[in-house]
Amino acid sequence: MKNVPRNLKSYFVCLLRKGERWNDIAGAEELGAQHLAFMREQIEARHFLFAGPVTDENPIRGVTVIEAASLEEAKELVSQDPSILAARLSAEILPVYFPSLDAVRVEF
Repeated sequence: MKNVPRNLKSYFVCLLRKGERWNDIAGAEELGAQHLAFMREQIEARHFLFAGPVTDENPIRGVTVIEAASLEEAKELVSQDPSILAARLSAEILPVYFPSLDAVRVEF
């Protein structure tokens, strides 16, 4: 089809939402640092292609684009996030097609 990009590739979008322990302030500063370190590790490994926070008071707090072989693999990667483990965040993962993001690089 002439109106469909030829370089579509399968990805997963993760919507990070406020979790059931969102308002729990115990260890919040340490957990935030652990979450950011985890995100950097996943981005440097190219499991997560890029991620960023939502900047208003939406229940969705962040968005991540994941490259994984399957939905199960994407869920397994996200489940290791310290903020998910602490129930400060919860995740919704959706399969999507985007034009290839192979050239996208995050710089630290």
